[in-house]
Amino acid sequence: MKLEQLSGKKLLVPETYGAVGVDLPEFTPPHASYTVHFVCSGSGQVTLQANGKKWISYPCDGVENVAEQITDKTPQTVSVTLSGAARWKAAVADGSI
Repeated sequence: MKLEQLSGKKLLVPETYGAVGVDLPEFTPPHASYTVHFVCSGSGQVTLQANGKKWISYPCDGVENVAEQITDKTPQTVSVTLSGAARWKAAVADGSI
């Protein structure tokens, strides 16, 4: 699983991967948005939460996805949760898609 759309992006959270859910390290975006790049393979779904609130869910189909969050320049948290048996990879980039 590769995150090919990360090329040339400034990372706020480096590529992280796993087979269970996790809270990514806290970060503060220097601009008014950030983008999570992620991919999940296996069965089930991957769900992202931003600052403790459900954000988006995608099937674990091996396709790279991106999700943009517009926010203030305050500390942010992103959590990855899984349903089913799956593996995921995610990274947080500064700015918009």
